[in-house]
Amino acid sequence: MINYIETILINIHQYSYTILVKFIDSPILHSMLSTDYKKKTKNTFFSTKKHTDSNWIPLKYFVFSILIGIIGLLIHLSVSMKDLMFTYIIYSGLILYGVIGTMQNKKEKERKRLTRE
Repeated sequence: MINYIETILINIHQYSYTILVKFIDSPILHSMLSTDYKKKTKNTFFSTKKHTDSNWIPLKYFVFSILIGIIGLLIHLSVSMKDLMFTYIIYSGLILYGVIGTMQNKKEKERKRLTRE
């Protein structure tokens, strides 16, 4: 019974890793993260209403890091405790990077607004 559960966990881990690699290598993702895609689309999930570079970059990384974190949670369910802690630190760091980037973007917008007035 234990060997059966272990085999299932190993299969889940390999499958989730394959999904992660295919997701990162997918042309759709690359096109969404490229600057050409940003110029072609005026209003997308990855941009805000004002379509400028300062609005685009932190929000893009924030959404991307959350997607990586969700995929990472799938991997967390199927690896040992040692690997779990290592990957948890990496994914939480990515999400924190996205949050900090978004906060800095808001501060910069506020500073630009105040200098205009």
